Amino acid sequence: MADPNDPFVQRQRAIIDAADDQILEALNARIDAVLALHEHKVRAGYPLFDPGREKLITSRLLEQNAGPLAADAVAGVVDAILTLTRAEVTRVRQQGWGS
Repeated sequence: MADPNDPFVQRQRAIIDAADDQILEALNARIDAVLALHEHKVRAGYPLFDPGREKLITSRLLEQNAGPLAADAVAGVVDAILTLTRAEVTRVRQQGWGS
């Protein structure tokens, strides 16, 4: 186990914790935006699911990726985020949050 008092370990863990905090904030912001978009789509009579949009998200992020994350890992992360978002949006809507 690393020495928790090692200044390098402390700095790197602080960087990792900050990145984790940003990921959590971004996921919650994404879910909020999808909920708002779904509400608009329902009112406007648009379909909720747009598979073309999901492909565009993956393509855009693959183009932006400068590494070290591998392309297949980017695609896996996008898939996980989309799956998580769908599940959370369904859960939130079933609970009536935001209504």
